[in-house]
Amino acid sequence: MQCIESFQKNDLKAVKEYDAEFHRFIIHTTKNSRIEATIRNLIKLSKCIVVKSDDSLSSQDIDALRQFLNALRDSNESLAEELMRKRVAASKKYHFNRYYMGEYN
Repeated sequence: MQCIESFQKNDLKAVKEYDAEFHRFIIHTTKNSRIEATIRNLIKLSKCIVVKSDDSLSSQDIDALRQFLNALRDSNESLAEELMRKRVAASKKYHFNRYYMGEYN
């Protein structure tokens, strides 16, 4: 997978592009135009806000992505949903701690 190869080469710009493409794909597959429109608007708004640069990406992120893609490939919807819920919760916690609490570890 190109995202993983880019991560291993420490090409964070490419990783971010693949990550954004992956998330757009997931959102598009919901076939929920309201969610798509909301996310599109949030992306536009976020480009207007200057935030601290965050190039962090860990092997845990790559492993979580692999597990999620494997669940999709195996048509294991319940596992895919569980993994996505865990990822969203972890992301919320990370960003809250990093940007609101000032914890950078």
